Amino acid sequence: MERIPWRLAIDFGTSNSAAAVAQDDGGPHALRLGARADAIPSSVAAYNGEILTGDAALQISGIYPAAFEPTPKRRLGEEAVVLGGVICDPVDLVAAVLEFIMGQATRFVGGGSPAQVVLTHPEAWDEYLKARLRAAALKAGIPEESIVLIPEPVAAGWHYAAGSDMDPGTHVAVLDFGGGTCDAAVLELAQTPDGPAFHVVAADGIDPLGGHDFDAQLETWVYSQLAADGKDELLDGLKAEHSGADRAHLRDQIREAKHALSFHASAPIGVRSGQHEWVCTVTRAEFEQLIEPQLSRAVDLVQQVIQEALPSAEQLRKVYLTGGSSHIPALQAKLSEILPMKLGLMGDPKQVTCIGALEAPPAAGRIADSNVPGLQTKAPAPEPADKQGASKQPADKQGASRGRRSGMLVAGGVAASVALLAAVFALASGGTPQPPSSSSSAGSVETAVRQCGGKERPDLREGECNLLNNVNSIGRVSPDSCVPKKDLDGASYGLTCDPNANSNFSSTERPAVYVYGYPSVESLKASFDGLIQRFKAAPRSATKPPGWETWHLAGDTTQAPRGRVLSASEEGMNYLIWTEEAPLMEIWAASQDADVAKLYAWWNK
Repeated sequence: MERIPWRLAIDFGTSNSAAAVAQDDGGPHALRLGARADAIPSSVAAYNGEILTGDAALQISGIYPAAFEPTPKRRLGEEAVVLGGVICDPVDLVAAVLEFIMGQATRFVGGGSPAQVVLTHPEAWDEYLKARLRAAALKAGIPEESIVLIPEPVAAGWHYAAGSDMDPGTHVAVLDFGGGTCDAAVLELAQTPDGPAFHVVAADGIDPLGGHDFDAQLETWVYSQLAADGKDELLDGLKAEHSGADRAHLRDQIREAKHALSFHASAPIGVRSGQHEWVCTVTRAEFEQLIEPQLSRAVDLVQQVIQEALPSAEQLRKVYLTGGSSHIPALQAKLSEILPMKLGLMGDPKQVTCIGALEAPPAAGRIADSNVPGLQTKAPAPEPADKQGASKQPADKQGASRGRRSGMLVAGGVAASVALLAAVFALASGGTPQPPSSSSSAGSVETAVRQCGGKERPDLREGECNLLNNVNSIGRVSPDSCVPKKDLDGASYGLTCDPNANSNFSSTERPAVYVYGYPSVESLKASFDGLIQRFKAAPRSATKPPGWETWHLAGDTTQAPRGRVLSASEEGMNYLIWTEEAPLMEIWAASQDADVAKLYAWWNK
């Protein structure tokens, strides 16, 4: 019996990945990837000599957090990632996710190779990142001649276009609000000699902003409820070093509650540690109040992109939603207020992009090496790409707008392929594309060298690099010592650092310094309020632990406050914690041998 030809689309997301399959005897439909849902986490973990993906990787996160990477998509532009002491190529991490999805699809259709594999990607990605994604697909065993790349908002646009009548000249907006990023684009449907095409009129995004931020804020809220209810045993248990599994269980409960609140007025969250258990209930109103600043940022992004693209929002036919966070009723209500009768919903927002990728018009006569199918105009020049050191860490410490794109025509038909020569050469020779050189010859793209703490740091993501530059500017840490911190508890990025060389600490007194970057002033303040409750700090001088106070530059109370500072001692560890509101930073200094007075003197000099 002859096998039916089939096609596969993979939406490899920051937090979750989804896929769809289309066979010649029917239209596209979602592919079941996980045990409990169609989509799976995009996370990976290096364990026992192999790279685990999805749900299996999540299980490792609570047992061996150093081996876990929750968002390999964000690391794809880096040269290397260290997981569990193993140096990994980010392309290999992404390839592991794609290979798993490819295997699931092949089993579903009964074998054979797909005629086409469509990979979606952020509209803002430059040619280097797209080449890295393509290299990951090749390593995953996807045939080179079958690979097609399409921008995520364009794929989503084709899904909605397939379900409605659209004439040439129609404008639609797409908001892709997922677990890690928030992207908006305005598309115009055009008719070209090669067939219908979507013109990306304007696009922008915020990274990080998404469901991960909401999870972290809800986790901080749970800790504050534990403290307010006097559940000290649970708090002490959760912050213990051996309680990774209990913290992982709590985060699972938080994610489940977050999803439930899109459909119900309240949801329970179970907390456990050792012999202690507790259940708290969060209402939809409480959750929406926590995340209101982030939802407002997403709505502002949509307004900004529409204003950039069109003289009037009246020219917009619909705003279509995709991504898990677009389920949130408060977001939909906010959008409906500013764009009445414009909101469009159709199907599962988590599946819209991958299904739409298969509903795009076929690329007839497509060149096999084409990295971007149907790219009709010159691509914009790429923008610059973007040792856990302490013996004991403080327990329970777990967005900038991206560059805009406009004027890109993405068609269902074929047009010229655009790719960096270096990337093409690397693929042809079997290697992984490397970043373009910062000093380029004529005709090549010049890429600025990103400085992190005064040096090139390819091991740092863009947010971590910005955080290092901010903390380096206040002169308390040695920038060369700073490495990424994974246990973030509410923050977007984190670093572990050593104090600077002239800190006057002895070798046993030197504190570990933990730096956290937050997405908003509100989330920064919420974190610090939770610490006040956790340590039962009184509003008094931070020289008298446990105490907290507002601090000003050089003690000048006539100026606006710079942040707050808190001191405390707990289980033999002394802490000095302060916030810097302007750069949205929270900084911890933790030492067993230096007392609070010495930590305060180091901070205050």
